[in-house]
Amino acid sequence: MFDCDFMTNITPQTAELNQRIWKNLEEKARGLAKRNETLVESFLIPNICSKHDSLINYFIRVDELELKINLDLFSQLPDSIEINVESVLESKLHVLLNE
Repeated sequence: MFDCDFMTNITPQTAELNQRIWKNLEEKARGLAKRNETLVESFLIPNICSKHDSLINYFIRVDELELKINLDLFSQLPDSIEINVESVLESKLHVLLNE
């Protein structure tokens, strides 16, 4: 929780994004963390989105996200685990079932 208070964890958001899809994502993340600490899901959400948008429209594999943002997010993991975590699409099912 300490890391959440850094300015690097803050991004400007439109009210529409913050009050709808981002709020939905935060609620889902809290629920998933309580049920399954090992699940990884990643999303690439534009700052402008429709009020009827769904999280599933922005789901992206971690390895795809890393290419877009030019960062290696799980570099501290052993390669065998990192490759598996970054390429898995099965967690998409969690989003679909819980939306």
